[in-house]
Amino acid sequence: MINSKKIFQLAQQQGIQSLELFTKRTARLSVISYRNEVENMTSADTTSLYARGLYNGKMGYANTELLDATTGQFVIEQIKENAEITDSEEQQQIFKGSPKYKKVKTYNPLLEQWTAQDKVIFAKQLENKIRYLDSRVDDARVEVEYCVTETMLENSFGLKLKSRRNYFVIYADVVVKDGDVKKNGYSITVDNDMQKLDVDAIAKEGVDNAIAKLGAQPCDSGRYSVIFNPEVTANLVNFFVKNAIAEEVQKHSSVFEGKLNEEVASRCVTVTEMPIRNDYTGAAFDDEGVATYNKPIISKGILKTYAYNLTTAEKDGVQSTGNAQRTGAGKIGTGFNTLCLKPGNIREEHLIGSVARGLYITSVQGLHAGMNPHSGNFSLQAEGFEIEDGVKGRPVALITIAGNLFDMFKDVKAVASNSKLSYLGVECPSIKVGSIAVSGK
Repeated sequence: MINSKKIFQLAQQQGIQSLELFTKRTARLSVISYRNEVENMTSADTTSLYARGLYNGKMGYANTELLDATTGQFVIEQIKENAEITDSEEQQQIFKGSPKYKKVKTYNPLLEQWTAQDKVIFAKQLENKIRYLDSRVDDARVEVEYCVTETMLENSFGLKLKSRRNYFVIYADVVVKDGDVKKNGYSITVDNDMQKLDVDAIAKEGVDNAIAKLGAQPCDSGRYSVIFNPEVTANLVNFFVKNAIAEEVQKHSSVFEGKLNEEVASRCVTVTEMPIRNDYTGAAFDDEGVATYNKPIISKGILKTYAYNLTTAEKDGVQSTGNAQRTGAGKIGTGFNTLCLKPGNIREEHLIGSVARGLYITSVQGLHAGMNPHSGNFSLQAEGFEIEDGVKGRPVALITIAGNLFDMFKDVKAVASNSKLSYLGVECPSIKVGSIAVSGK
């Protein structure tokens, strides 16, 4: 590890007015089981240092994975060089610290008892469960990954913050075959709760997901009432709420500009950011060291706040909301930590039962290419099921749904009670939208 005390001393000696060091260690172990053999096992343990400092009134940056006796001088030189060539007029700052930080439990010590051999056994067991669960299963591959991340933020004002989290990712890829037709399905489980390691449930989810696609055909083109399942809803909410990032508003590239305390969605829609939670997604502080807190972004359709880091907050004369996020190069941007769409009181099957003619959408493709983040216009390939007279019927595929994301969220008619935390770190239930254009046959 680095000698941070020495680096701070060097910084002071060489004219760095204030310095921040952000160290991140990531350790991963991945096991892939295929045809009852360990197809691949990889492990990696890397530590990266991201530094930034004020030099002659400008913020300079440095990052490295080489942590030895030369690290301090390298970081100082890089910060000074970077500060001298920057043309940014933004008055960034090193944060002195929040008055209080809440505690979150993001590390589960029980996972330490799950050895590499245990992971191999689990991966093979899950693959075998999948292969023998249904005669139509043609192939399967299982990946088990375990990850530990540790971060430390220190600065010249004496602030020193630490976080540690661990979690597992179970990914099962399933191929089913009926005659000459093959379909792929999957299940993905991300958590740090050992009780979620239910091999039978994970196998069944993956196989059911694949089998449900057999016989899928395009539906007729037209306008349909649509229900999005929790995973698809999470993707859409993630895109929608990014418009509340203050930097986008200040650059005039957000539809939410000038919309504070105004209606931006249906009254059914309440989206809260919840970093203070005791699971692997929790975070007590952001990447500038500002204390986080749970807060509504949209409440009953009304936009309540923008998301700020220290720089964007200063521009608007407000306090940071604790939403600073570090980019790959170490520079500070803005993002959310665990968005939650408030569930309703209606069960998903009753939501489906309320639809006379519609679609139940289980997946969409092409979000990054087919979704305009500024206008909200989208055209996405989709899969799912027809709904006729309140009953989920035959599978549909090779269809395209099109519309405008912001109009769509104003057209949300109901929210189900079946909340699920997605791999994106967004927790959502299913939602019902009044009408969406569908291109099929």
